[in-house]
Amino acid sequence: MANIYKLDIGEDSYIGSTNNLTKRLTMHKSRSYNEKYKGYNNKIYTHIRNIGWENIVCSILETCDKEKKFEREQHFMDELNPTLNRMRAVGDPVAWHKRWDIRINCECGGHYTRSHKNRHLETKLHLNFNKEIIV
Repeated sequence: MANIYKLDIGEDSYIGSTNNLTKRLTMHKSRSYNEKYKGYNNKIYTHIRNIGWENIVCSILETCDKEKKFEREQHFMDELNPTLNRMRAVGDPVAWHKRWDIRINCECGGHYTRSHKNRHLETKLHLNFNKEIIV
């Protein structure tokens, strides 16, 4: 059997699938803090370091047959729109990237795509807009 799981990392989330949840969570934790790991700066691992492993909430969304795990993982990715997943579990990768490239208008007057939201939130336009609201 396989597990489809969700990691809540602050306000962001990640959905994954695994045949061994304990081993997979240990791998996520290890990769987050191992500077020699080539994916050390992946968004998920940066978020884990920023919030701290002890503040992450893991939920099992479903248990299914191993043969269906990627299909079910993709189902939950489509349904819950996790912010930290970089790739599709299955299906058309072009459609996935198109979904991430939709322009979103921000209250500050700027715009961003889902894949660049964090970058936008650090722009002068957005930061100055937030300063005006606070004052």
